[in-house]
Amino acid sequence: MQKPRPDRKELSLLPSTGQTLLMRLMTTFYRRMVLVGRELIPPPAMPVVPFSVEIGSVAIPANLDLLSSFRPSLSTRSILERFERGDDCFAVWLDGRIVHTAWVAVRRARVDYLSRDIVLERDDIYIFDTYTAPDFRSLHLAQARAAFVASYYSERGFRRSLGLVAVENRAGLAVPETLGYRRLGYYSALGVGRWRLTWTRPLLDGEIPPLVRMA
Repeated sequence: MQKPRPDRKELSLLPSTGQTLLMRLMTTFYRRMVLVGRELIPPPAMPVVPFSVEIGSVAIPANLDLLSSFRPSLSTRSILERFERGDDCFAVWLDGRIVHTAWVAVRRARVDYLSRDIVLERDDIYIFDTYTAPDFRSLHLAQARAAFVASYYSERGFRRSLGLVAVENRAGLAVPETLGYRRLGYYSALGVGRWRLTWTRPLLDGEIPPLVRMA
């Protein structure tokens, strides 16, 4: 009896599935991130959001449970460790509910993907781990928060905003580039965990913030 042939849809899934598995294997040992940055002045334009929201920093411990329930994949211990390092969390609130968050570090920032810390200039801020609730995406919440954060820190003497995006995450560059961020350089890491060899490659004249072992 002749065996049935897989249909075209099944065949089309094979290369993409194989590429995904290969990419996961490669990024276990070899990781690359692109550094993006923009001046805080002028801040990004405040977009039109289709409903009334509030934007501000998340007070801890008052809002710890609310923040934990919004990001169940982020443990309470991890949240507290970020605050202990001096990181701050900014949120977009709708009717008392958090619908978007972004974290901000100054002076020194943890980059878990590279198993390193990044040492920032005195007037730099580093934005990381931005997240929008699935039901509220494509509503310009990240842009509204970015405008608020830029104004907040520029009023306090900070000059530049930085961020990192995995090279493989092409979609992750869409929002930063829309906000006026440009690519400043690349960070690479080879190895596993803390036993990674790291190096940098600036794209423009000058240096980019160095990577150091995690504190």
